[in-house]
Amino acid sequence: MNIKWYISDLHACGHVRGEIIAREVNNRRKHRIDLKTNFTYSDMLGDVGVFLFQRHHTPDILERMRFASSRGIATFYELDDDLFHIPPDFEKAFGFYSDPRIQFVLKQFVADADVVTCTSAILAEAVYALRRPKTVLILDNLIDYDMWQLAPRDKVEGEIRIVWMASASHKMDAPIVESALLRLMKERPQVKLLLIGWIADQEFPWIKDFPGRVICLPWVDIVDLPGVMAGADIGIAPLKTNAFNAAKSNLKVLQYGALGAVPVVSSIDAYRRAISNGHDGVIIDDDGDWFDALKELIDNDVRRKEMSAMIRTKIEGAYNVKNGVVIWESAFEAFGGKRS
Repeated sequence: MNIKWYISDLHACGHVRGEIIAREVNNRRKHRIDLKTNFTYSDMLGDVGVFLFQRHHTPDILERMRFASSRGIATFYELDDDLFHIPPDFEKAFGFYSDPRIQFVLKQFVADADVVTCTSAILAEAVYALRRPKTVLILDNLIDYDMWQLAPRDKVEGEIRIVWMASASHKMDAPIVESALLRLMKERPQVKLLLIGWIADQEFPWIKDFPGRVICLPWVDIVDLPGVMAGADIGIAPLKTNAFNAAKSNLKVLQYGALGAVPVVSSIDAYRRAISNGHDGVIIDDDGDWFDALKELIDNDVRRKEMSAMIRTKIEGAYNVKNGVVIWESAFEAFGGKRS
């Protein structure tokens, strides 16, 4: 089957939910995925069974999806965030997605596509409740495990490196973990903190008090991210309680785990499904103590290293794109090729 995949970008979700899937499908030679960053009507000529649209929200692309459907091509609409419940404290995205015109088009994509693919059960429920789609499929994130294993792990002996990789949307989550991180920096001199994706000096004004121990980096391209994060011992993902965060995917667990960084994360459905709490990661409830959880992993080298090995093994087996890409192939085979 020939599949056209109109990706949203080349550096973030377009890579995670597009490029690595296409690469592995094409390697297997059972089907052919053509990734597109531009749409032409010639893409709908020939033996095309599926056209997938990723996170699109404009009327012109909606009409092209409808045109593809009219030609007997199965249409998929891919979502990896709950774009219907952007919280106001995620200011930039809220300002855009709260526009009623954008919301209307998003809902039309959901309603008109033959299949909506989502990254989590909670996101699927949110989509289904807002605009009844024909079919919703929950397709877990996968990771190019080999790419993450190529990252060199240079680290000073005895150092414990905590990483938080987060886009600007996670500024609202900073208060959850700020006091725990500050206390750890004061009480555990072996701890280093790496913050990737947003400059934290406004949310964490104390970072200037720890020169050489806190590194803040702007957003890092997904291809470079494994090398930047390599050597992390612990990866954190605090999330404020709201509908947007509740629908998030398991991606941070996969990225941390592929490097052997023990995930310490807030209690959302996708994280609970990916982690066996206390076995290959730590899940913090809303009223949980981030300081105690992190301190235990920092102080207990044996437990931390055991959990590191277990999460890496889990990601290599259950979430490696080489093993998991069959879920996408099965979806295309089940719903694609309406012409026949």
